[in-house]
Amino acid sequence: MGTELRFHTTGGETPRLFAIYRVTSGTPDLRTGRDLVAVVPGAKSATWTDPAKVRGATYHVTALDAANRQSPLSSGRRPR
Repeated sequence: MGTELRFHTTGGETPRLFAIYRVTSGTPDLRTGRDLVAVVPGAKSATWTDPAKVRGATYHVTALDAANRQSPLSSGRRPR
């Protein structure tokens, strides 16, 4: 069983996509996409399960609009 993440929008608009990043230290590299683990359809709230249960991983999420403009990086969360 993997790591389940739940997240939701904080703004008034529904994003077109969510980009999910996983790191074991530091912050994700958004320029190269090296830490990108998933892109999921946008919604007011969403759930995604990381099939790789990476010990000590921190996850960050960004939202993308219809023009593929990416929101600022969310604060990182470590699943319990």
